[in-house]
Amino acid sequence: RAFELFNQSGLHIPGVYSCDVASKWSIHHSSSRKLQKGSFYRFTYILQCICGCDHTTGPVPTAKQQMPYDNVGCNAFIKLVVTFDSNLTRNLLAIHEISGHFGHLDACLGCKVASRDARLPLHPSIREYARSLLLKGVPGPSVYTQANTWAQAVFPPIQTAFTPDPFYRYTYVPHDTTSLYHTLKLEMGISQHSSPEGNIYIWFRPDNPSPPSPDLTATCLFYQPFVQGETDRFILVLSTPEQRQATWQHGHHKAVLADLTFGFCSARANLWILMVIDEHYRGIPVAYVIFSAKASTAHRGVHGDYNTGLLETVLSHWISGMGTNSNDEQFTPYVGITDNDTRECTAMTSLWPDISLLLRLFHTWQAWRAGLNHHIKGVPVEARGPVRSRLAWLCMRLLKDIVNYNEAKAALEQEKNHFQSLWHGATILEQKQGAGGLEFLKNLSPYLASQDMWLQWSQAGVIQVANKLGVPESKIPRTNNHLEVHNSHLKHGYFVHHQHGGQLPRVDVWVLVLVTEVVPDFF
Repeated sequence: RAFELFNQSGLHIPGVYSCDVASKWSIHHSSSRKLQKGSFYRFTYILQCICGCDHTTGPVPTAKQQMPYDNVGCNAFIKLVVTFDSNLTRNLLAIHEISGHFGHLDACLGCKVASRDARLPLHPSIREYARSLLLKGVPGPSVYTQANTWAQAVFPPIQTAFTPDPFYRYTYVPHDTTSLYHTLKLEMGISQHSSPEGNIYIWFRPDNPSPPSPDLTATCLFYQPFVQGETDRFILVLSTPEQRQATWQHGHHKAVLADLTFGFCSARANLWILMVIDEHYRGIPVAYVIFSAKASTAHRGVHGDYNTGLLETVLSHWISGMGTNSNDEQFTPYVGITDNDTRECTAMTSLWPDISLLLRLFHTWQAWRAGLNHHIKGVPVEARGPVRSRLAWLCMRLLKDIVNYNEAKAALEQEKNHFQSLWHGATILEQKQGAGGLEFLKNLSPYLASQDMWLQWSQAGVIQVANKLGVPESKIPRTNNHLEVHNSHLKHGYFVHHQHGGQLPRVDVWVLVLVTEVVPDFF
């Protein structure tokens, strides 16, 4: 009897029973809950007559009416309670309740013709084809073109014109892409109206977390939500059990690479990636540390909103989360490979006092080249070449050839004497060449201020680290290729189909995809 009443009333259930184009019933509110036994879901729908809906009121009021029938004050409504076998397949098992006010006003019954076109849902076959394109990473505009081409081939316009469908349309429109994006996110466990920070809290909160995948719980080593007045930023330390195992196998008493990046998600946040090198000289990411910028620094760049204390804190949480090995040892690398960021270097040496640091060759040379170009700006263009060539040759010798500290200092001193003599030269051109060279050498001197500092970037440091680890010098990475390739995959590979209209993915989407799709690719 309930199902008979359902059909007689012309009701519909999204994704189960389609809505007829002539139907005046509209779902005003819906809610669902998972039953305690099995995978059953109980849904409650409140349907209201369109002729009694005021588009200027409600949760999302609009200035322009989009409903096909005018509002005549009809107060007909129906409460519908049903049960599905699951939230995904949604096979209807039972109708528990159909109640409400079924009678329509005379003015409503008199509205036989819609005053504006009704919005019909897209045909399921076309929608599924477009969905498959989005999953392959096809951009939204291309999906629009390809979906319409496919639809015209499968459902010729001449055929649909003679057999009109009261339930579906056969033309893909731009807003269908937005609807599909919402559907894909819902399948991942992210509802349309949820906030990124709200989802992150629900997934990782200490009491009764509710993640869409159990892998998230197993991956989280530390979580600190941003709470106004209590914490200054959001922090999340992630490392899967497989990553932690790889850390012990390839990083303990060996080398760890670190790199801090930004622009990976739509949030104002930084990402610190920690990586180890396996026996095949492949980089394996073993931890991801995400921390947001402080609200008080909204006017500044995200990449500069951190300090040594913060990096020490998140690094210590990672070490604590790693626990101890069978010998009751804490995770301790012998070598740390990073860029010229003194905050990263200080954080590492603070927690691992005996660690040997190596600055990546690219970043060191990049810093020197930028300083060289800056300091010789005062030299006329036609006279810069000899200065740049001489100083660049010195830099390359210091980086790659000289392995004796005293010899390195002697080479620096020799160049100082050369440019000092130019500075005292007879012509203005020589004086400018000398002044520019001396300024650069003054900027270079701190890199040789101590032997420990010199070892961090010179070939001698590479030799020392190779002896410490018992590996050939060629197995010590002096570049950031491992990390840069991984960063490129993160920003342009795995997440390309999560970038809608070129926008970066939300941080909750980024975390979920990272744990469930990206990391499993390495193990």
